[in-house]
Amino acid sequence: MKCPRNTRALAEPSIAFVWGRLEGMGGTERRASEFIPRLTSLGIASESVTLGPADTPFGAYLNEVGEVLQSVRSPVQLARYLRHKRPRVVVAFGLRASMAVRLVKPILGFRLRLIDARNGLEFQRGRTMWQVDRLTQALVQVYMTNSEVAANKLADNGISRTRIKTNVSALGDEWLGRTAAERNPDRVLMVGNARPEKGHDTAVRAIARVSADVHLVLYTNDGTDVRALWDEVAPGPGKSLTVVEGEVVGPGEYAQATVLLHPSLSESLPRAILEAQSQGVRVVATRTGDTESILSANDYPVAVGDVDGIAIALESALADSRSRPYVHVHQRTVDDYCRDLLSICGVPSINTTGKTA
Repeated sequence: MKCPRNTRALAEPSIAFVWGRLEGMGGTERRASEFIPRLTSLGIASESVTLGPADTPFGAYLNEVGEVLQSVRSPVQLARYLRHKRPRVVVAFGLRASMAVRLVKPILGFRLRLIDARNGLEFQRGRTMWQVDRLTQALVQVYMTNSEVAANKLADNGISRTRIKTNVSALGDEWLGRTAAERNPDRVLMVGNARPEKGHDTAVRAIARVSADVHLVLYTNDGTDVRALWDEVAPGPGKSLTVVEGEVVGPGEYAQATVLLHPSLSESLPRAILEAQSQGVRVVATRTGDTESILSANDYPVAVGDVDGIAIALESALADSRSRPYVHVHQRTVDDYCRDLLSICGVPSINTTGKTA
């Protein structure tokens, strides 16, 4: 990547958001697509850069809201980019992005505050990677998690407690208030990229054991494996599958659903559950990470990997939607998230009018 000659360094205060290879519009990407434009509206200069291709659903979505995702393909290009832009703060999403910034940080020639954003439980991360993380943690000013369970996971693997801060997920303005849409009584929504820890196979097997009609709608980056498993399991009459690939799930999609099915094997604090609750959708979710702490009286927690338990809970949730009123659940806002993010970044607090608090 060659930086254009007419491009100036970022204005102060400034933040560079660095991403690893982007797979799709997961919870972290959906959250960023809300808080990055909000920071811009508050006068915080920021840019986003990925270590992979910029031509991704996340890049396209940022373009729609007036932001740009740039691409660098190596640590050398990343170093050139950071030297040129000279941000005050880098927020790195995921270990790959964080390690790239750590690698080049000592040779940049200016002071840089590195925030390592960890929004998951590092599913199947090997001992060697944890050791590298632990040994180079002095290059990180703050590890930012989205739940206490994720914070504890870092501490248990040798990351100093003094470096860990939690900023719980929040929702943008478009989620605050129910979207007018006709709810489909048998529509079950599932949202998650195609990764083993998302438990999509468990969900398909559970649906096959439900007596009620189910129309499963899956928002994901790649539905190949789920389609193959659906054909193999053959859930039976009254069951159908729709896979939506590479598109952003919004309030309207939730408003048409009756239940969100969230069968993850490993999760910190899932944004999809907050999205569903904002639109009055009941949730069937596995007890993993801090998931249970955000479930309400409307929802159904089940054990991880319990196919029969998920089937029973899903049947109950579908029936309850017809007989039991939904209880409103309070949500944190994107302004709450931005305030805490700026505090973690060491940027002066700015209120919603854009003035320094």
